Amino acid sequence: MIEVINVSKSFDGQMVLKDITTTFEKGKTNLIIGQSGSGKTVLMKCCIGLLDADEGEIIFDGLVFSALKEKEKRKTRKEMGVLFQIVNANEKFPSEISGGMIKRVAIARAIALNPKYLFCDEPNSGLDPKTAERIDQLISELTEKFQMITVINTHDMNSVLQIGEKIAFIHSGQLWWEGDKNQILNTDNEELNEFVFATELTRRVKR
Repeated sequence: MIEVINVSKSFDGQMVLKDITTTFEKGKTNLIIGQSGSGKTVLMKCCIGLLDADEGEIIFDGLVFSALKEKEKRKTRKEMGVLFQIVNANEKFPSEISGGMIKRVAIARAIALNPKYLFCDEPNSGLDPKTAERIDQLISELTEKFQMITVINTHDMNSVLQIGEKIAFIHSGQLWWEGDKNQILNTDNEELNEFVFATELTRRVKR
């Protein structure tokens, strides 16, 4: 389990994350959702050590990451598979290789060393709905097969409804709601409902 405890982060005096507390569970697809600029990517970067939290702790299977010696931090990082957005993929790969295939290659690389933890930032961005669905399903199947702790940043409602076994909704840098894909359409959280409504409209337009 990964535990995020009272994590806060600011840039130039502007609070980006405020007192976030949540957990990411083994063998599940743990989704962090929210609009662009909500703070979800900053939270993921704090989890993988690209950013240091101003306050709070991130605990990997009982080990407080910030308290580890550098050698132990390197060991923990080696247990992470990281998949961030691929930008300008068509400029870097032959034209006959599809976006979906590029994503599959990236996922294969991320899990090549059998990581305990898999972090994915918008893994199906730029893909058509059917290909995105296959990528989501692949990540879900690999998570269950290898019993990884998988954390996915997304604002794609298709992903949320398909693989959201545990969902944390971030709004304006704060944790506003937690639940799963079966609960998200039946909540009275106003901010979450606005997010769901906006992303659901986008989803229907893309179909």
